[in-house]
Amino acid sequence: MRLSVAEKELHHLDYPFKTLPAMKVAKLAVDEAARQKYRGVGTYMLHQAAQIAWACNDAYFAARFLPVDADVEHDEGVLAFYEKNGFAPNAELTNRKRKTISMRLDLYR
Repeated sequence: MRLSVAEKELHHLDYPFKTLPAMKVAKLAVDEAARQKYRGVGTYMLHQAAQIAWACNDAYFAARFLPVDADVEHDEGVLAFYEKNGFAPNAELTNRKRKTISMRLDLYR
């Protein structure tokens, strides 16, 4: 994934590379009925995704970030959800024309 110079400084990254290793959360959704019945299930799924990424880091490959594309077109509250769970917007992939906003979780924060 790409980070701006300011974002690299924020994470104290002194890498000469343009991109950084990441393991992306491709799809994440919770049905409204399940959201009501199982409070916190979305946060639990994000926690499990991070656990899988850490396990892969130990055994297979290296990933510094867990990125996700927040679907702001279908759920305006999704940004607050991801921010509550430690994600930050990616400046390099955020613009007004997108229906999603790229966000990242630093696995080593």
